[in-house]
Amino acid sequence: MNKLFFGTGKCPICEAIIRYKAFVIVSPWVREKIKTKKKLSQMAICESCTGAVFSFRYNQTQIKELYQNYRDENYNQLRYKWEKWYGNKYQKGHHTKEYIEGRKKELAFFLAPYVPDNIVTIVDIGGGSGQLIPELTTRDLGGIEKYVLDISNIDTISGVKK
Repeated sequence: MNKLFFGTGKCPICEAIIRYKAFVIVSPWVREKIKTKKKLSQMAICESCTGAVFSFRYNQTQIKELYQNYRDENYNQLRYKWEKWYGNKYQKGHHTKEYIEGRKKELAFFLAPYVPDNIVTIVDIGGGSGQLIPELTTRDLGGIEKYVLDISNIDTISGVKK
């Protein structure tokens, strides 16, 4: 009987030893956008820091290709080619006030137990324009610095720095 081998590696977050435990598919639209033939990756959850880790790592060119002009018309057409649910109605729904406020409330509820009262800075990694950074404390009336760490060419909203 042929056994699948799941190897080990080093967590890129905390450098602990990880064991890959599952195969995952690299999405077809991602493969097309970053020009790779890679169809499978291995996945692990680091037991030390609980970060999700994939064996297939994008190189700098692929990352740039993936996030340049993020969610522009070409991006949306490519997504729709492979994911028929990702149409104009779905895409435009992400920009409505109701959607953004709902996501901010969900994120605030999820994050609240982990955020100290004396927080002074919030960094949203991969946060686009920063529109989803929630108001987490009463100090949020201008007292918390908000940043996004994002490689897309999307401008940030007022009150958020890149």
